[in-house]
Amino acid sequence: MLVKQQLPYSSRLIYVFVSFMASCILVVSDNFQSIYQRISANHIQSVQMSKAVYMDTDGGANIHLERLALSEEEVGKLVEWLNSIPESTIREVPGFTARIDAAIKLTVTSGKTIQMQYDKDRIYIERTDTRFYPVKYTIEHSELKDFFDSHLKGYYFGKDSLDV
Repeated sequence: MLVKQQLPYSSRLIYVFVSFMASCILVVSDNFQSIYQRISANHIQSVQMSKAVYMDTDGGANIHLERLALSEEEVGKLVEWLNSIPESTIREVPGFTARIDAAIKLTVTSGKTIQMQYDKDRIYIERTDTRFYPVKYTIEHSELKDFFDSHLKGYYFGKDSLDV
């Protein structure tokens, strides 16, 4: 019969301490990694864009999501704009607004995603390619805002926004 000997108490304590420190180092190093990282257009596997469209239907209102096709040139511009975001404009946030008017999802080669969401006021980005958990932040970028606005023309009952 084989008897398994237990490690002495001090050895078990050292083992637990070393394991704890290793996990802390992994978490801390992950938190110090920038949430902003450059991407390359050739790392993108797929691109999906959609927008909310508000329409009158028999005296009521209907909202549906409409898929939009983006050209290679537009995808290149998106990558260029994402790579040019000034780090000073990035604000990490715990979550996003409930109303999103347009969204773009980039799937990168590692199976991770970068989602850009727009609510006619702010651009939100959620990335799963920078850390072990999803990172959410807002940015300020006039060209990207203009891009979203140009694709939202007429989306709100034939108007460009709630205010028109």
